Amino acid sequence: MDLEVELSNLTSSQSDFEAMSSKIKTINSDVNSSYIKNLSDTEISSLAEGLISNINRLEKAYDNSNRWFANYTSELSDLEKALSTLSGPNMQKPEAFSKNFLDLFTKATIPMITTAAKKARAEEKALLASHLRAYQHTDKEGLAGDFYIVKTKIPVEEYEAYLQQNKMYQNAGLLGSQCMLLSQYYASDMLRGKATSKTDMKELSGAPAVKMNEGITSPTEDAVLEYVYREVNEGNPVVLQVTQKETATKGWRHLVTVVGYDKSVKSAKDLTPDKILVLDCVDGKIQKLSERNRRLYNQNKKYLAYGPTETFKASIQA
Repeated sequence: MDLEVELSNLTSSQSDFEAMSSKIKTINSDVNSSYIKNLSDTEISSLAEGLISNINRLEKAYDNSNRWFANYTSELSDLEKALSTLSGPNMQKPEAFSKNFLDLFTKATIPMITTAAKKARAEEKALLASHLRAYQHTDKEGLAGDFYIVKTKIPVEEYEAYLQQNKMYQNAGLLGSQCMLLSQYYASDMLRGKATSKTDMKELSGAPAVKMNEGITSPTEDAVLEYVYREVNEGNPVVLQVTQKETATKGWRHLVTVVGYDKSVKSAKDLTPDKILVLDCVDGKIQKLSERNRRLYNQNKKYLAYGPTETFKASIQA
């Protein structure tokens, strides 16, 4: 098990300990100067002596513990500083030991000093190398952000360009009332590596609903977001039920194709409309879910998300 030490927390606790030790000293001093010291020749002298003895022991225990704790935090701080300047022919200088001293045992013993930042980058590289890649998105306000986007057989940007060139989105008159089906087309096309023609989409051929209908319905957003996060991390676009731009109060819904998330996201709990990247079938463009004022939509007390079926995934991996 890793030993995790937060030096700032220890320092704060040490100060509390020192204050308690000082308080015990004050109590003991008050007892020693009180009337109880004059009870040695009375019938209750044994009680008085026992009380004084116990308070003396308590003061000594607090004093010893306080000095040990102070030495411990001081030596740990010195060790942190020493490790941060450690060098050698087969070592690299640690990059950050400012506040959190994580995984102390490993950092002190392994040949290559590894920091939390390096570990995070290693995990990031593994994620990028498998199913996601880096993508920079500039929103309609001109603000750029770093995202992860799914690695599909047809790159998301290439598919977006295909949609724009052929005007294959709702605002251009394609499947105006079929946002779920259109989002399923988008996802299945990118995954299988073959773009459906505009004519075939108009004729509703290709059965995208059969390929993209394995997912989750839940009364909570958390369960749906957990599913979305997991599927995207596996490189799969996800069809997500969301609100229409300005009609949430009227009970209308929309569906989009989730293709990525903000680089700052570390878990499903971090997914918010401004951190979810989608290919929106209303205009066929890559955008944050928040750019059209969308959020997850609850229809009949259920949220919804669809991903590729196991059969479809097996067919495109063959």
